[in-house]
Amino acid sequence: MCFKEPPLSFCINNAELHIWYLDITAVESRYSHLADVLSKEENKRASAYYFEKHRVKFTITRAFLRILLARYLSCSPFDIHFVYNKYGKPQLKKGHFIKDLNFNLSHSHNGALYAFCQNTRVGVDLEKITNINNLKDLARFLFNKQEINTFINLPKKKQKNAFFYSWSRKEALYKALGLGIGSKFNCTLLLLPPGSSQRISALGSDWFIQDLQVNNGFTAAFCIENSLPQICLYHISVPFINSALEYLKAYLNKIYK
Repeated sequence: MCFKEPPLSFCINNAELHIWYLDITAVESRYSHLADVLSKEENKRASAYYFEKHRVKFTITRAFLRILLARYLSCSPFDIHFVYNKYGKPQLKKGHFIKDLNFNLSHSHNGALYAFCQNTRVGVDLEKITNINNLKDLARFLFNKQEINTFINLPKKKQKNAFFYSWSRKEALYKALGLGIGSKFNCTLLLLPPGSSQRISALGSDWFIQDLQVNNGFTAAFCIENSLPQICLYHISVPFINSALEYLKAYLNKIYK
């Protein structure tokens, strides 16, 4: 599977899962209007980051979440309201839209992933593969006993990639469930080769987990409840970015006249 140009029509049915990839660097120098799209609470969260680069990335990724949701919901990105569970997972405020659209987002380094589907829970995760000194200690925190035993018996040269692929899969599952990564429940994910998929049961539901190939140096995965949907992969292209920024600029000029 590869990421394609954005569709002309933002229609999604119950049998589809749409996943979008954003190269954050394509927007960093042109994001001046994006903060105006965010809510007061989102701008407060952005300003809490110590480093400007982290404030910029948060602003860009949240603004494009609103832009994509607005296209699916046929509304303005300014009209979208979120509610959050106790772990911070955002959802659309109930009663505002006819569509029961579920979504999830993840960003790492200079990339971001967004997942959208209807009437079922979904999670997505993106991780930059980096060197970690205490890899086994971190694995002991994130993985259960069976997963740890499999991990430590791998050849040392394979452990880093295996860790990040497993982390992406587990994080996608936790995010679909709406839980924090430190939550404990009886569920074991297999340490499978890159590009793999697996079906599991967790907390009373069946889940399908699959790796995504994004860019070299990254791991990514999605997790969706029940059956495997038709997967549509889209790249947020420069023309799409240009169109979105022009719309926001015109909208803001109209408001502030």
